[in-house]
Amino acid sequence: MKNILPVYNPPLLGFLRWPYTLSITMGYNETLPWFYTNFIQVKVNKNFHEKKSEFNFNFYRGERNEFTNNPFISTTSIDVDFLNGLNHDILSFLKYSVVV
Repeated sequence: MKNILPVYNPPLLGFLRWPYTLSITMGYNETLPWFYTNFIQVKVNKNFHEKKSEFNFNFYRGERNEFTNNPFISTTSIDVDFLNGLNHDILSFLKYSVVV
């Protein structure tokens, strides 16, 4: 059995953190209302010069982790201790994880 993750041209071309996840989800019609609702709000740091901070112009993103902000992507974190405790090599583990 072969699992292939379909990837589409994302509607955004800048701010690469967004296009990476959107290239996965935009091929599904049920994601369109979420996209059009969440990507109309723009946020900018107006006082970047006075506060001597980085100029930030971006879509409002909620949490810092972009995977958390996209409700159509499911992710999990794996720490080094878990990987060191595997009875199999990492490649076998990843193959098994994708199939399940």
